[in-house]
Amino acid sequence: MIALYVVSPNIRYRYLEDAITPKLHEALKDVLMIAMQRGEKHVDKVRQMARQKNIRVKTDVIVGISSVVKQIVDYAHKNKIDMIVVGSRGLSGIKKMLLGSVASGLVTYANCPVLVAK
Repeated sequence: MIALYVVSPNIRYRYLEDAITPKLHEALKDVLMIAMQRGEKHVDKVRQMARQKNIRVKTDVIVGISSVVKQIVDYAHKNKIDMIVVGSRGLSGIKKMLLGSVASGLVTYANCPVLVAK
């Protein structure tokens, strides 16, 4: 099992060219580091829950260069992932019937089965 957190490419404000580069202004580096730390906290929670159930889990935090959906699809393809599990958004009203944009994109573009959990 792999717990993946993708730092949204929007956090970069298009200052990154190919990856994390030294060209970033110091304030943007700080924002990116905070976002990555937040991602680490999320995957650490998953790691702790898995450990309690004796499940081995690998965790990964990556910085999105393109859309979050594309990053996850590419990651799944590169790592030969058998299934993607993603949460749906818990929105109210008419939006309850719609999937979140990431879940919807994964269902549309992933080359492996996608399980959407509510």
